[in-house]
Amino acid sequence: MFGLLLAIAICFPVLIIFNKIASRYPRRTILFSTVVFATFFLTGALNISLKNIVNNPFHYSKATDETHSPVNLQIRIERTLRPSARYLRYEARIRQLDSLKVKGKLLVNLLKDSVPYVPVSGDLYSVRTRLLPVSLPLNPGQFDYAGYLKKQQIFHQLYAKANEITKTGHSYSLHSVAEGIRRKIQESLQDVGFTGNTKAVISALLLGERTHISRDLYENYAAAGAIHILAVSGLHVGIVLLILNYILAPLLRLKNGQMYRLLITLILLWLFALIAGLSPSVVRAVTMFSFLAYAMNRKKLTNTANILVISMLFLLLINPFFLFDVGFQLSYAAVFSILSIQPLISKIWKPRIRFVNYFWQLFSVTLAAQLGLLPLSLYYFHQFPGLFFVSNLLIVPILGIVLSMGILVIILSIGNVIPNWMVQAYSALIQYINYIVEWIAGKESFLFRNIPFTWIDLVVSYFLLIALWAFFKKPSKLRAATVSIAIISFVTVFIYQEHAHSQYNQMVVFHQNRQSVIVFHHKKHLSLFQPDTANAYVTNRLTKGYQTLYRIKTTDTILTHSFEGKIAIIDSSALLTEIQKAPVIVLRHSPRLNLQRLIRHYRPKLIVADGSNYPSFKKRWQATCREEDVLFHDTYEKGAFIMEPENY
Repeated sequence: MFGLLLAIAICFPVLIIFNKIASRYPRRTILFSTVVFATFFLTGALNISLKNIVNNPFHYSKATDETHSPVNLQIRIERTLRPSARYLRYEARIRQLDSLKVKGKLLVNLLKDSVPYVPVSGDLYSVRTRLLPVSLPLNPGQFDYAGYLKKQQIFHQLYAKANEITKTGHSYSLHSVAEGIRRKIQESLQDVGFTGNTKAVISALLLGERTHISRDLYENYAAAGAIHILAVSGLHVGIVLLILNYILAPLLRLKNGQMYRLLITLILLWLFALIAGLSPSVVRAVTMFSFLAYAMNRKKLTNTANILVISMLFLLLINPFFLFDVGFQLSYAAVFSILSIQPLISKIWKPRIRFVNYFWQLFSVTLAAQLGLLPLSLYYFHQFPGLFFVSNLLIVPILGIVLSMGILVIILSIGNVIPNWMVQAYSALIQYINYIVEWIAGKESFLFRNIPFTWIDLVVSYFLLIALWAFFKKPSKLRAATVSIAIISFVTVFIYQEHAHSQYNQMVVFHQNRQSVIVFHHKKHLSLFQPDTANAYVTNRLTKGYQTLYRIKTTDTILTHSFEGKIAIIDSSALLTEIQKAPVIVLRHSPRLNLQRLIRHYRPKLIVADGSNYPSFKKRWQATCREEDVLFHDTYEKGAFIMEPENY
């Protein structure tokens, strides 16, 4: 940290000197830009170091050890997260560990069946439990949830039942007030007749509450390229800003009317953010559009890109970890793409009919945003909705009506004075959106899934996109050469990765509770060994991630295996006399055998037990392997077992 402070202290005087030089000698502005970049980079690194909660001397990790022995915790519920199949999940802050005042966040998992009441933001609890690290991904190609939480400064979690956790009070904050408002609104919507998916979509559109959306509906929105509609983000806040500017336009007739309109607009925008739960995506969007609202009232929109950069730097100074947040990256990538790419697309065609021109402009905005988001979307989600422009053309034009009418519906619902015809009309509008999304999602041939895309692909894709944008904006020989280099880089990376992934030859024993998933991977082909048809969905989910990671082209299923005599697979029906001698033996489906006799007879190097075996069996096998000096691999503890034949 001292080194960073010293570097910044040197850079700032140099920055001032170069600023004077650059004003006199324009050709030296590249050097000036380099110093500016270095200064901001070092400042950002210092800010991350300062804001990293682990570096705080009062972080709870400084007051506990790594033995995960039980500790007494005083925690405060911050946010409600999407529940899992067995647990209600919350983000909480630790206020006290044993007798020490500490800081830090953790993930709280409460067993569903044991909870007689639903905790809310601001609730204080006392619990004696173990602090456990968030589980790392156990299988290749699996989503790294631990890495995701780490970027949000969450490193541990706890599991508890209702009788193990005691409510000690309630502490009010902006987040708890926001959740209380949302809860009251949702109860009012329920009382006046909004139910099911209709109520869930209204809560998502206007309140930023997506925990009640069914998995099928959520997947439909994702497949239709309309998932951004379910998140209160830049699109929603931008529409609200336009609505407010229109409604408050009469204030401009007053003296100092611009100042009044700006002040009221900012107050209402942040009130909207409060009602929407002050989630990171909402705070980012409202901050960004607060700067834009200021620019619009000052009539300085000609420098919109600079305004967006200022808003971005402002957010990163407050929380530098926003930089690693997917929503932050997508939001600013979409806005910058619209500002830079949309004008180039709109110039291609100039419709004379006003109605046609409106939809052409809407299409150009949608296309520009998707072009800017495409590399990030492929990197994080590995899919691309081919009919994204259809869903946007059919839904976005009415989104202003949906939001403005929705705000009115909420106000009238709270007062219980909403007429029945309005409830039916608004329900029909939401059902129309859901129907459009379901219809588009049903066109599966236009949804491209499981697209392999690495961070190298991400870098070269944006290099190509920026080079093309610069060339079409102002063609020149230098920019044409840059485009050529970008295309060559893109093609080279693609060819290299295709070649690299065609060399694999390995066997993988995945981990899945109560299920056995074993695959044989040869070049671009994957063979699934004796799949469990009763759990085909889970098997498909596990192998799809693996196929995307390794660019698998074809798959099949096999009943027997041939892996160069390196492996023997034993299940509950196997007889000891039928076992083939091999250096690696995989046990699945809890076979009842004398492992000690098997080891002494066949002398394997390694025993592997997957998630389909009983825990008691695995514990006994592990003890036997320790006695016989044979390696033991439990996929529950060590994750998937990956074997390459040349290593055995």
